[in-house]
Amino acid sequence: MTAKRDTDQKNKVIITLQETTSANDTGTTPVVTLKGDGLGSSGLGIKDLSTDAWNHQQTATPADGIAPTKPTASIPGDKYLTPQTVTLTSSDLPGTPTIYYTLDGSDPATSSAKLTYTAPITINGSSVTLKAISQDTALNTSDVTTEVYEIAPKIDTATLAIATKSATTFTITWNTDRPSYGRVIFETISHATKGADANYGYNKSTVETATKTTAHSVLLTNLLAGKTYYYRVISRGSPEQVSEEQSITLPNDATLTPTPTPTPTPTPTPTSSSSSSGSSSSSSTSPSSTAQSSSCNDQKPQSAPTLVSAFPGINTVTLTWKEASDPVSYYLVAYGTQPGKLQFGNPNMGGKGTTSFVVENLSGWQTYYFRIRAGNGCTPGDYSNEIAATPFGFTETGTATGFKENVLGAKTEKTKEDKPLPPIKNTLGATISPTPPINQETKPQFFFLAAFLTFCGIIGVGTLKLWRR
Repeated sequence: MTAKRDTDQKNKVIITLQETTSANDTGTTPVVTLKGDGLGSSGLGIKDLSTDAWNHQQTATPADGIAPTKPTASIPGDKYLTPQTVTLTSSDLPGTPTIYYTLDGSDPATSSAKLTYTAPITINGSSVTLKAISQDTALNTSDVTTEVYEIAPKIDTATLAIATKSATTFTITWNTDRPSYGRVIFETISHATKGADANYGYNKSTVETATKTTAHSVLLTNLLAGKTYYYRVISRGSPEQVSEEQSITLPNDATLTPTPTPTPTPTPTPTSSSSSSGSSSSSSTSPSSTAQSSSCNDQKPQSAPTLVSAFPGINTVTLTWKEASDPVSYYLVAYGTQPGKLQFGNPNMGGKGTTSFVVENLSGWQTYYFRIRAGNGCTPGDYSNEIAATPFGFTETGTATGFKENVLGAKTEKTKEDKPLPPIKNTLGATISPTPPINQETKPQFFFLAAFLTFCGIIGVGTLKLWRR
């Protein structure tokens, strides 16, 4: 406190009070008492300029000029997987200041969106900027506190489901509490505990969706039929939320739509009626049934694959082709023993990206005719061109490995069972029995015999050449 005489008015003293910033003084309002000589009535003592009266004693309370402390948040701004409850505190001795805050990043001192803090604040959003100030009764205002929170979206596990499934694909759907991006991590090995990498330990991930949504749907393709896959769904707001691990076992055979068969026109049932004279009659017809059909909403592949080659081997044919245009979820190989007539098919070829396949267990020296078809879900695409190939090897029975008859709805006639050939006689009168076809059990012996005879032939030719020399 300092006091000095006014230079203009000799009987006037100006007193200045200055609070310190020490811990004992901050927020405390000083009280100053001035005393005169007790002769206030005679014009001596202290005169209050505000009332123009002389007083023996006067007490003055200067205005508070110290602002409250800056508000403190109980939970600092950061990324969290669950909503956070934040408490704000500030001090201003001897009283308690009022705290104002906003959640949209605006200035809490001037914004129309400011709120008065009365209870803990729940923070839940992809990006929430909390700003707060405190103010005392003298309208002293603190500095602004700013905290930024990012809360991951919530995955509604009750909505997590498999929407569609085939031998090589499946679709996962789920909902979140607010718009977010979605993807699926997966593989054939279970991960009970999440890893620390971007895919949390799984070796495969779908591409993240391009737009945010609350209703997620992700298609997984190019999978292996009959395999069990383990997966987790991920919803990314900021940060991302990862579900618990789920699993699915795919069927061994893809569910394909058979080639449509024309519905026959119902045969009208004639009804006759006779005239009273019995000399004339009339007839009427009525349909006996109404055809019903089901619909499929999956888009057809935009083009057929191109069959490039069919390379024959021992009881096998290796097929290679160029892919069909999207959308494609599976490939199917079909073959027959006559041109243009497909009898057997195999839908377990693999999904998009598959460009070759080995057809096994074919009969040697039999000509086969092959075609490829792509499909998308329940909608098949057009067939490719046809290529014929004749494998060499042994006589096989049954269909090629993995192929089934009539998978495309084609009808084949049942062939009569082959009867054994009767014995015949040669010109010398000896009876000769026909040689039976080599089956799977005689293959090892046949290979051994063929190798032995070849070896003997080589030795014999070499010996003959040496003998001639």
